[in-house]
Amino acid sequence: MRKVDSGEPRPSGLAWATRIACMLLVLMMVLPYPMAATVTATNGDMTTFTGPVDPARSLENQSYEIGLQAYVYGIAPVIMQRTEEVFTTTPGPGHAPVNQFGHIPRLATPEDTDVVTPNADTLYSTAWLELGKEPVILHVPDTGDRYYVMQLLDAYTNNFASVGRRTTGTGEGSFAIVGPGWNGSLPGNMTVIESPTNTVWIIGRILVNGYDDLPNAAALQSQFTLTPLSRLGNQTAPAQNLTLADYKQYKPSPNVQERLKFFEELRVAMLNNPPPAGEEKLMASFSRIGLMQPQSPYGTGLNKEIGDGLARAIVDGERIVQEAWANQRGGEGTTWLMNTKTGSYGSDYLTRAAIAVGGLGANVPEEAVYAIAMTSNEGAPLNGADRYVIRFGSGNLPPVDAFWSLTAYNSTTYMLVPNPYYRYSIGDRTPGLKYNPDGSLEIYIQHDVPEGKESNWLPTPEGDFYLILRMYQPRPQVLDGTYQIPPVRRQTG
Repeated sequence: MRKVDSGEPRPSGLAWATRIACMLLVLMMVLPYPMAATVTATNGDMTTFTGPVDPARSLENQSYEIGLQAYVYGIAPVIMQRTEEVFTTTPGPGHAPVNQFGHIPRLATPEDTDVVTPNADTLYSTAWLELGKEPVILHVPDTGDRYYVMQLLDAYTNNFASVGRRTTGTGEGSFAIVGPGWNGSLPGNMTVIESPTNTVWIIGRILVNGYDDLPNAAALQSQFTLTPLSRLGNQTAPAQNLTLADYKQYKPSPNVQERLKFFEELRVAMLNNPPPAGEEKLMASFSRIGLMQPQSPYGTGLNKEIGDGLARAIVDGERIVQEAWANQRGGEGTTWLMNTKTGSYGSDYLTRAAIAVGGLGANVPEEAVYAIAMTSNEGAPLNGADRYVIRFGSGNLPPVDAFWSLTAYNSTTYMLVPNPYYRYSIGDRTPGLKYNPDGSLEIYIQHDVPEGKESNWLPTPEGDFYLILRMYQPRPQVLDGTYQIPPVRRQTG
């Protein structure tokens, strides 16, 4: 393991992450004002950076500091780019060509590994839109007050709009999703949704009220459609099945050092979907390590000091983000952390990065709040070797206007937990759930079957795990923090 520049070993855990996070904040304030620099090119590839530099600090350390900042900033759009590539070019559940829906007419299982922390309560429909050529029309059916949401994310994981029960109601409707700078005419019966980037990820969720309800939910799901504007009124014509290459102007260079591929991915991601207004000084800083160049600078001719600094930044950046996600937990006795900053991040790049790594596709809190527990009330990590219970007092169930559920995930894979009962979540729609005579509800969380309490059992893996309590359309007491979720208590004896 490398050491920090002071020569001291990195402190472990939260202390290390906190120190680096503080350094990042300082860099955010200092680095957006870059010194002038020039670039020389050889055979079309940028190979060296020359010009004024801080003589008191090495070029490697300066590249490391900017690269670390760029990693935290850029892991979210890079993950989005990678996910789009998988969903639109390979077979799999929910996969489909660009500008088409991939409907999954079944609930998620541990075998669904494309996206971390999937829920097991709704049918998923996903689509990747590319709006550079024309708008795409989203048509939704009348769902009869059944909960659904069509969540729209830009290329940086920000939720910029949603269609569904909370925002637009459950009636039939059509919505024209248009890219930045588009000018044209649309039919008058459409609601216009303007996207800040040409790349849009739609994540659709349709509530299923138990397995017997699956056919009804699936029938509704098939009525959600996407139609490019040029095909409107002629939906029977064969889909064009255009690929990403037909939409993306910039593509990764094959002549990139293996250790620097992340920065090549980030360079391409930002060129294809330019960052929002207001980040010009930050982008000027990133230009010092070649991120804004139209041709790749990360080949074998790159200055070795710069390459070494950027390679270190990738290693440390990954650790920072992983620990930021891992430390999404409460203190001793509190168990739960409810982050009400998901879905729209502004300049909170570390939170954006952590959610992209551990909870990609999170909604805005008004739509859903995800409370995370990684420890028991004693402060120890949750582990399948122990048995736990959560007791919701009478009148203290999660306050929601849609639904709530509790799900366990493997701490290593971030995926659902295989179990012989095929139970991956428990919540307000779980059939046979048993309440105590006083109206309270106890949920038993453990690896082995709790004899006589199977109806209220949430299976866990043998090793470390974490819990997510989902609260869809949460009421004000959730959003303002006055609602207190009961702790996860370890059982003894």
